[in-house]
Amino acid sequence: MLIDLAHHYVRRRYRRSGIQSKYCPAGSSIVHYYEYAHQDPRATVVLLHGLGTSSSTWAKVLPQLTRDYRVVAVDLAGFGFSRITSGKTYFTIGEQVEMFSQFVDALSLSSFRLIGQSFGGWIAARYAVRNQDRVEQLVLINNAGIYYKGVERVRELFTINSPKDVNRLTDAMWDRYPWYYRLLAPFILADMARRSVKDIIASIEDHDFLVEELTSLRMPVSVIWGERDKLLSQESVQTMQRIVPRLETHYLSRAGHVPQLECPGEFTKILLQVLERRLDGVD
Repeated sequence: MLIDLAHHYVRRRYRRSGIQSKYCPAGSSIVHYYEYAHQDPRATVVLLHGLGTSSSTWAKVLPQLTRDYRVVAVDLAGFGFSRITSGKTYFTIGEQVEMFSQFVDALSLSSFRLIGQSFGGWIAARYAVRNQDRVEQLVLINNAGIYYKGVERVRELFTINSPKDVNRLTDAMWDRYPWYYRLLAPFILADMARRSVKDIIASIEDHDFLVEELTSLRMPVSVIWGERDKLLSQESVQTMQRIVPRLETHYLSRAGHVPQLECPGEFTKILLQVLERRLDGVD
């Protein structure tokens, strides 16, 4: 499939930058991940991508992180090159969190910075709540998982049955969706069906959302938010600002839901500043 070819292309680009493509068993899945094993890292950073994509989403960001950090970019179970081995067609939110926990154990990651975008931010936040001894810093990028009135609309946007539905979703995600990407809509539709994206969205229950749990976070938390996001409301940010004890917020005025793709230069600059401030002992 064309989308798979795109993943292979990005993998070749990563390899040319010295970033290795690896696999690791984790519960009932074989997790694919990229790793840059820095010889003298300032810290380890772990990245989780959004729904329907893969670690390819970090293609314009990852090479910048490898200058100072050991980097681990995970393909969530059922996405990218990761495989579910139990016979299930998809993992729920809770199962993805459990898979990630087993992956962290398998790699013996005792302390790391956790970065998650959209669906990956949801998983990252859930993991961080339960594993505060391991997560030094949490960085959320237009993260899902915060309940607010009207969030049900997101479920409707992910009800994808035609290329037209794909374009409606991507228009909500991007501030400026490249016109030539629209030619890919039939291929994106097929890939989302193969990855059971509609079933994942349908499986989400009320208890999966995060609100009260976030009050317990002790590590520094940073939110990087594309202000022109039409998929998720800024009420998510406002909720987190009220309840997360050590939160800082950074807005990107010219980006939507996927700032790492829409304005990678500005996004990466902010991300590096966020990571460096923590390393310098500034919370």
